Amino acid sequence: MLNGRVFFWLTEARLETLLAAYKDRMQLVLEVDTVALLDKHGAKTALTPMNTGCTSPMAFPRGLESFLPPHNYPFEENKRKKGGQTKAIVELTVEYSVPDIADFTMRATHREFENGASKIVEVVYERR
Repeated sequence: MLNGRVFFWLTEARLETLLAAYKDRMQLVLEVDTVALLDKHGAKTALTPMNTGCTSPMAFPRGLESFLPPHNYPFEENKRKKGGQTKAIVELTVEYSVPDIADFTMRATHREFENGASKIVEVVYERR
């Protein structure tokens, strides 16, 4: 189920956590226009209140019901439960693939993680 989706972080804090987990290698980070992505692929998107690929330190129950279409997502409820707007949604997923990701990419950067934070090493692409 997880391998059949493309995953997007919605906050810089979540991105930092991922970059820290892979701090031994440089990462290519794509920043996308979420509104445009949803306009084109909205029927294939789902939102989740957790990192569905992480099973430690706490393995929250997960399944097909973990992935909800944006129009059915309990944003206000999760905002209250999880401590605010930026924590209410953890992942945005798109079923199968986003073959036209370049159409939504606003900026692509190479990033390294060192001394507790990521830094942009190179701007590979930036839409003007």
